[in-house]
Amino acid sequence: MNPKPERARPAPWIAPLAYGVFGLVAAGALAFALALAPFQARHLLANLSMSPTIEASDSFLVSRLAYLRSPPRRGDVVVFVVAPRANGKRYYAARIVGVPGDRVQMIASRLHLNGRAVAREPVAPPGSPEADSPGYRNSFRERLPDGASYEIYDAFDDAPGDDTAAYPVPHGCYFVLGDNRDNAVDSRDARTIGCVPREAIVGQATYIYDAVWRPRVGRKIR
Repeated sequence: MNPKPERARPAPWIAPLAYGVFGLVAAGALAFALALAPFQARHLLANLSMSPTIEASDSFLVSRLAYLRSPPRRGDVVVFVVAPRANGKRYYAARIVGVPGDRVQMIASRLHLNGRAVAREPVAPPGSPEADSPGYRNSFRERLPDGASYEIYDAFDDAPGDDTAAYPVPHGCYFVLGDNRDNAVDSRDARTIGCVPREAIVGQATYIYDAVWRPRVGRKIR
């Protein structure tokens, strides 16, 4: 009888290489999970607060490491945690407009920072074809002193929260506003949000990775 041919044995370096590749992939996946967290706006409390920047049907990424070496800045959109509500939800998204040491006030729906009105202008200038369309009529571009610029919705100047006392932002806290000014839950509501402690901030919202309106996918959150 002819002897059975021996099976070819894998080279001794293949197993360590396979384990090494698997380890790198696992480490990369773990690092990604630690650095970026996916959020769906529909799971946020007051999920209309950040329209038009984040719509209720958007899914977006939050960088957990954004503030590892530097503090949050004015203009950043952040996700923060609150005590769980009856529906189990415990996350909000809003934009930082006041940092420790600032004085924040709303006067006739205009944001005032340290005694000065923050610059804003209509997204569609008066007289332009879009100026009277519903999508642009109440849209403004707000520009903070640091240079951060973003779009807001603001239809009224006498809605709740449009006139407030001056609020001094204490050490270790941040004053946040929703971009949808007339339909937002934010620091103007002292009973629900108020000052947001640094330790309550989960991270900075960075990119939209899924949306009903497909052109929004991949949009950087500014």
